[in-house]
Amino acid sequence: MAYTEVANVKEYLEISSSELDDLIEKCVDATTDLINNYCGQKFESHGQGNNSTLATRYFHAIDDVVEEKTMLLLDEPLALITSVVNGDGTTLTSNQYVTQPYTDSPYYALILIDGTTWQYGNTPYKAIAVTGHWSYSTTTPEEIAFAATELAAYLFQKRQSNMDSDRAIVSDDGLLLTPDGIPRHILFKLNAFKRRML
Repeated sequence: MAYTEVANVKEYLEISSSELDDLIEKCVDATTDLINNYCGQKFESHGQGNNSTLATRYFHAIDDVVEEKTMLLLDEPLALITSVVNGDGTTLTSNQYVTQPYTDSPYYALILIDGTTWQYGNTPYKAIAVTGHWSYSTTTPEEIAFAATELAAYLFQKRQSNMDSDRAIVSDDGLLLTPDGIPRHILFKLNAFKRRML
């Protein structure tokens, strides 16, 4: 699912005709991958199979666990948790663990607080199962939606001009973007949403 819509881009560009809707839709679709790749995370949960918004990810009960087997490190941002199953098959309740960060999502770790540890039965591989919305948020943040609209408009306009065609863009972290990359004013907005790795 894209972070903006054709109608939003047309309003931004002040286009009323539907003649170029297919091209605008392709630009809209392209923005999702560009934004996800730059920020290192997704901003809306898509899930797996049958268009579900929920997905289950599995974790190694030794390699993904630290702090004397009490902290489980998640490999993707997690916006909302629906179930956690320890490696011994026990379904954990929300009062048996806390999230990191504690007060706001997305979460990057789960810490057991009931005196137990992360377990496994026959094998630690894929022993722990966490189900939820694996993304920055369950719905697209307004800032990302507007950045997607601006970026789709930029891609659409670029087909008719050579704007910025001779100038590469360097992001704040030194990443060199090609001239066909993301304009600087949009990068500025996206930088606040870049995933910070542990």
